[in-house]
Amino acid sequence: MLYNPNNVTDEAAPITVKKELEFGKIICKMVGYGKHSWAHICSGGTIANLEAFWVARQTQFMPLIIQDICKNNKWEFKILSPKIALQNRKHHEESISIASLTFRELLSLKPNESLYMPSKLIKFLHDNVFMDKSLKEIASLIKEKIRESKFNIKYKGFYSVLNEVKLKPVAFVPESAHYSIKKALNILGYGEDAIRKIPMGSNFRIDIDKLKNLLKTLKDDEYIIAVMVVAGTTEEGAVDPIHKVKWLRDEIEREKNMSFWLHVDAAWGGYIRTLFNTDYSQSDIGYFSDSSNFTEKVRAFSSQINIKGELPINLGKGKAYRKKTIEVSWADDEVISAFMAINAADSITIDPHKLGYVPYPAGVIAFKNSLVTQLITQDASYISTSSTVLEETMPPEITAVGSYILEGSKPGAAALACWLSAKMIPLDLNHHGKIIRRSLLSAKSLAYYLSSYHKLFFTIIDKEFVEDGVFQERCSRPFMFKLLYNNIDTNVICFSVIPMVWEDFENKKNINLKLAGWNLEKTNLLNNNIYKHFTINARTRNTDRSIVMAQRFFLSKTELTEESYSIESIQDILSALNYKSCDYKEHGFFVMRSTIMNPWYYSALEGKNAGEKNMDYFREFMKELHYWSRSEIEKMEQSTFLQ
Repeated sequence: MLYNPNNVTDEAAPITVKKELEFGKIICKMVGYGKHSWAHICSGGTIANLEAFWVARQTQFMPLIIQDICKNNKWEFKILSPKIALQNRKHHEESISIASLTFRELLSLKPNESLYMPSKLIKFLHDNVFMDKSLKEIASLIKEKIRESKFNIKYKGFYSVLNEVKLKPVAFVPESAHYSIKKALNILGYGEDAIRKIPMGSNFRIDIDKLKNLLKTLKDDEYIIAVMVVAGTTEEGAVDPIHKVKWLRDEIEREKNMSFWLHVDAAWGGYIRTLFNTDYSQSDIGYFSDSSNFTEKVRAFSSQINIKGELPINLGKGKAYRKKTIEVSWADDEVISAFMAINAADSITIDPHKLGYVPYPAGVIAFKNSLVTQLITQDASYISTSSTVLEETMPPEITAVGSYILEGSKPGAAALACWLSAKMIPLDLNHHGKIIRRSLLSAKSLAYYLSSYHKLFFTIIDKEFVEDGVFQERCSRPFMFKLLYNNIDTNVICFSVIPMVWEDFENKKNINLKLAGWNLEKTNLLNNNIYKHFTINARTRNTDRSIVMAQRFFLSKTELTEESYSIESIQDILSALNYKSCDYKEHGFFVMRSTIMNPWYYSALEGKNAGEKNMDYFREFMKELHYWSRSEIEKMEQSTFLQ
């Protein structure tokens, strides 16, 4: 910190600027981007998402600026439409005059076509108009004309340009998207009403058919800001089908001759891509077009990484109770497909301070094409590395970050922490991937405990409490732990405690799948009361650290509301629990959430460390959860309130 106080230039941070740039390349390799990509560190996912939408806008409006310049100067400059660009045809006779395109068509070009357009124009002018001028002289001329264009958002402002275009911006965003997206669209002037929510399926991933319908029914006076999907939703850890969105974009390019910027918010799940960073080449996976061929690659890769494990389960104390071993695996083809296809995105948000295990505020925004830096640069003489922009077809080497990012002064410590972590534990399958692998399998294991608890564990553990004198008699009101959704895509598990009934009440045997009839309001209150035993309020946290350190298990919470999650998207879980739609509208749905970060659960279970007992922390957690669930249910049933 003393010698690297400001990570915007290597003059103020001679060590850590270089480390940030190097780490950016490491991240780009991790997600499968090529050598012309660009990534940098920011404070977190919120700024990363904001920057992604900011850069997408600068890229999207560049064709309007170029058309304006060409029309004013009567230059017959030609470009590739999305349909032609998709087919990788670059023959001159298949290109079209930029002057002939409408504003909507210009805003719907492939991002790469927009990014390379200024340098292509410079080359065109050098070859056809200003043969006696150097590329540098022409670049200087174009730079000035770009500055003067009435479509330049940077100088004229978004409202002024939008008033010229007379089109309405629309961003397609999952219902499960992080609230930072609303902030980003608000700050950029689009407004939150520009968001068109993509409905989810029962697995909390976007419904690709509904996204397809939304895109194909776009109105004539609307244009697409971007399509955003999520790799590891904040609330549920779900992974959207990135591969299917890529195929959908291809389809729209072929049929509608229009494209869009694709952004992936992988703030949570980005580091899962370390599992895919292997000797098995994935360099061209982002350009797949044949779904059957891709499916074969997915299955081959899934077999190669082989993320499976055996979970020994202790059903009870003593020799009288049998032990059981189950196999857990992370092998969902849809999730693996999504991560394999993540480099089809134009930008990706990743948070090292999440699954990167970096204990500093650190987010990363990665761009597939580093030419984006030349569209957003701020020429500050004391930090800029280039006095001219848009001069070369290939992006120049970047040696500083300050002039290309939203943030200003920032410490070098986060950059060094990210770099050091990645160098000590490389971001590939055999190193950091091992930590991710353990976390995923542990999450699958806990999910098994929760989902099978009422069948395998409830009677045994409740009897243990009676034998130990904790409760005087067996539980009269059994309960189950209902997973919010069955597919655990990452290492986040959401669940609710649901009161049930005994089939044989007298002998307290066999939990009936018939619900106890608690309404949603009452069940929400129950789960909130249980949650309070697994968290620590702010006052206690600040005044008595010993209590914080003594807390054995922690849970977080989330509340699903109609504002964020439509009834249609969560209808399956509501129907399974006999909850009414009107109750969901009024009360929402409260769920508890567990995030499995510690990679040492299996080591403790296996007792590998010297002097360590075979400690089953999952069973211990379930026992504590059982205690507080039973206690709160009995308290509520004994109370006259809400009966």
